[in-house]
Amino acid sequence: MIKNRGMSETCKVLLMEQQENTNRCAIMKSLERLYSKYQHLNKNKARVKGKENLKRFMDTKYTCPENQVKSDAHINLKPLSQICPINDPKSTETLSTVVLSIASELGEKNSENLQMKDELETVIEENTNLCLNLDEQSRIIQDRNRQLKRTSSREIYWREKCQKLNYDERIYTEDDMITKHMTIAGLEKQVKDKNKQIKELNERLSELEVENCKLKKTKEAIIFDEESKTYSTDAHLCVYSLLNCNVAFEQIGQVMSAVLNLVNIQPNKLPSVGTIHNWSIERGLISKKQMADLVTKENTTLHSDETSKYGTKWGAFATRDDDGCYTLLGLQEMATKSSDDTLDTFKNILKDIESVSSDGVGNKILFNIKNTMSDRASTEKKFNELLKDYRNSILPEVFNNYDSFCEEEKIAYSEMNNFFCGLHTLVHLAETAQKTLLETEKLHFNNDIPKLNKHFDKPSQPGTIRLIHTSCKAFARRGDAKNGCHSNFLTFLSDT
Repeated sequence: MIKNRGMSETCKVLLMEQQENTNRCAIMKSLERLYSKYQHLNKNKARVKGKENLKRFMDTKYTCPENQVKSDAHINLKPLSQICPINDPKSTETLSTVVLSIASELGEKNSENLQMKDELETVIEENTNLCLNLDEQSRIIQDRNRQLKRTSSREIYWREKCQKLNYDERIYTEDDMITKHMTIAGLEKQVKDKNKQIKELNERLSELEVENCKLKKTKEAIIFDEESKTYSTDAHLCVYSLLNCNVAFEQIGQVMSAVLNLVNIQPNKLPSVGTIHNWSIERGLISKKQMADLVTKENTTLHSDETSKYGTKWGAFATRDDDGCYTLLGLQEMATKSSDDTLDTFKNILKDIESVSSDGVGNKILFNIKNTMSDRASTEKKFNELLKDYRNSILPEVFNNYDSFCEEEKIAYSEMNNFFCGLHTLVHLAETAQKTLLETEKLHFNNDIPKLNKHFDKPSQPGTIRLIHTSCKAFARRGDAKNGCHSNFLTFLSDT
């Protein structure tokens, strides 16, 4: 075979014969081991029995690796002399080159086999997907068939029903038909009412579900302690803030509940109207206590004024220090607007402040007053004199060593400056000027003042004042918002 086909072709034939029964890699390793042994024996053939050993090796039958051969495979054993050439000078191939070439070819075949295996797996996966889609489509078709069968049954039922009704209509008389129609109309009305009731119930159910969700998210605010029977400090401060915003006592609880509801908080208890009244008095006491701590600066100015509200006379007193800090001392009801009653009211306010603080705070506040500010009423002027006398009378209580002061020091401590507001004077001047202008216009036009539109006429108002008012409403920024032309007037001024 070697002489006819050569070394390479002989190995290929051998491998092709054994490819169904054994692994090619095992054959290649087996051939490499035989070739290595052949080279060793060929190298030592000059030794004693060297040729005999080489000939015995070459006559040995070649056996494929047993662990790679299938149990039922039939193997044709060949002598090694048919695989490895010994004395063939015409052959130029060696077992090494033959094995390498065959290994490369087998590697290519192995790559092709792996590629074909991947393609086979892809085809199997596509086939599986197609089977699944086919099962799904089959299931859908079965469902459609069942639905079609049910629909067909219902159609047959209603067709028979309609045929029966048509037959019955031919039997019924006209009166029976009217009765049936009335019954049907009544039933339709009942159905409409029921549907309307169901709709209302569904809407109510939706509202209750929303309210239930809110209640689940609602947290409880503990503002009332059940053990001590007292409200928290935060609740007091909240009520104080609402009172400062002029919220009515009766509405404070509702306002607190509404505001807490915005953040899903439910208070465990809200203060009653009587409790809020008490807290309002408490707020006044706290403010007086704070006032006693704040009104301690020297060189303050006392502001005083009286007014009447619904037949009741009230007196208000406040102070302002050098920094411009304005502090209301108090607002109390007075019997009359006389200077004596005004002074008594001021004394009561100082006593209220002193009742919630340490002794001597009222006298200290009075001593720090170095100036007064009021209107030009005669009662205010008399009040300033009485206040100065009262202030001088408490100086020995402020200074323990007042008797040791010299006369100049006593005069310096007793001095007070009185300031009066000029607003009333300006008002009186404006009223007098208005009357004077009206009389001048009457004299100038002989009591027949010309008026283009009598709707603008007001009693005791001269035309000059009316012209000033109309001009201000037309051209001023905060004049008549409906008929004014402030923006156009600004444009005119900028153009000119």
